[in-house]
Formats: sequence, structure tokens, C-alpha cells
Amino acid sequence: MWQANIFDFQSWSAIITECSNGNYSLSSDSITIAATNNDAYVQSSGDPYPDYRIPVTAGFKYRLTWSANNNNSGRIMVFANGQTSSNMMFEVDNANTKELIFTAPSGTTYITMRVGVNYTGDSITYSNIKFQEEA
Repeated sequence: MWQANIFDFQSWSAIITECSNGNYSLSSDSITIAATNNDAYVQSSGDPYPDYRIPVTAGFKYRLTWSANNNNSGRIMVFANGQTSSNMMFEVDNANTKELIFTAPSGTTYITMRVGVNYTGDSITYSNIKFQEEA
């Protein structure tokens, strides 16, 4: 069982200022990313990972879910305390998987996340993004 969604799409999308290796567009509840080179992803200016922080508790289990409009290869990444080291980062390389479940590592107080598209010429629209703690 999962608790209520604690992801605020409006707050998250408000800090996105650019798309590395591609273009992006926003609607009220979705983001579309089009890759002009491999590994396109959204970010906030001056920081490679959006700084929208979701508070978490170390040792608790969390689930990130989303909808994708196609089966193109996309990457969804979650960073514990914004760190990119392998033991602090969780990712799904296929946007069509639509779920990422992980346990917040020791010492984690928040997560950040980014979404992207893996291959040049592909695009993906992500919508219905939810982040939930296990009940």
C-alpha cells in the first residue's frame, strides 16, 4: 500500500530552465522532451539536476510512477540528497517501465529527480508523475 502523492508537478516544472541535448515543452501536467542528441534530459540552470527537493526518510521505501506516451527509450533518475554516486542514485532506462521503487539510503533527507530521452530523434511525453511513500 502506498500513501498519497507528494510530488508537485507545478513546483518541479517551475525550476526547469533547459534541456541538455534536446528541447522540452511543458503543459499543466506533462513534459515533452525531444532529443537532438543522445541522452537528452531537463535541468535547472547552473545545476545538472533539478533542485526540486522531495523530503524523504532514510530506510523508508518509495515509489515513483509516471505515464509515457510511447515506448521510446527514456531515462528517469532519482538522486538521494542530490548526489550522483552509484549508491545514491536510482534509475530506469526505459520510460515505458513506468515505475521505480527504491529504499532511501542511510543519511538521505531528500531526493531530486530528472527525466529524459535516450536517443537522438526520439521524444517522450511524461505525465501523471507521482511520488509516494510506502504505507
